[in-house]
Amino acid sequence: MRKGICKYIVWQFVLIFSVTRVFAQSDVTTFKADVTRTSHNVLLVKDATAEGHFYFQRPDKICMIFNDRKDMLLMNGTTYVMVEKGKKQVAKGKMQELFGVLQKVLQAVICQTALPDMTEHSDIQVSRQGQVIQIVPTLDAKARKRMPFTSFELTLDARTHKLKTLRINEKGENYVVYNLSGYVQNGSLDSAVFNVN
Repeated sequence: MRKGICKYIVWQFVLIFSVTRVFAQSDVTTFKADVTRTSHNVLLVKDATAEGHFYFQRPDKICMIFNDRKDMLLMNGTTYVMVEKGKKQVAKGKMQELFGVLQKVLQAVICQTALPDMTEHSDIQVSRQGQVIQIVPTLDAKARKRMPFTSFELTLDARTHKLKTLRINEKGENYVVYNLSGYVQNGSLDSAVFNVN
C-alpha cells in the first residue's frame, strides 16, 4: 500500500515538474491582439470607447496604441510611458515600480509561465484567484494620494488562459478597461510600434 502511495506521489511530482518546465520554456516571441478601451468617468454620462492594438515582443516590450498613436501605453525595458491626447508622461518613482510589476505579470500571462516572485516589491501585492490576477500597491496614505492608479486587475480566458481584460482602477470610481480579442501569436511584428516620438 505504501509503495503504491509513494509511486503516486512521485508520479504527481514528475507531472508537475514537467508541466512547469513546459511553461518555463515558453516559445512565445511576439503577441498581437485587437483592443477595445473603455474609459469610465463618474462625472460623464457615457463611457468613452476606442479601438486599438496590443503588442508584445520578447523579452520585455509591451505596447497598446489608440487614435493614431495619440494615446499609448508603452513598457520598453525599464521605461514606462503613457501618452494621452499626444501628451507624453514618463513614469518615475513608485509609478515606475508599479508598472514594472505589471510588465512582469503581463509577460508571464502572455508567455503562460508562472507568475514572477515579487518579494522584492514589499509595498506591491500580487494575488491570484482563479482567472483573476490583482496588483495592488500597499502604500501609506500620503504616497497613495500621489498615485493616479489604485490597482490593476487582469482577467484570463478560462479555456485558453490568454489575457482577456486588463482593468486599471483610478481614484474614486473611475477606471479604464482594455478588452483583448483576435490574438496572433509569433506573427511578424514591426519593432517601430514600440517607439514614442
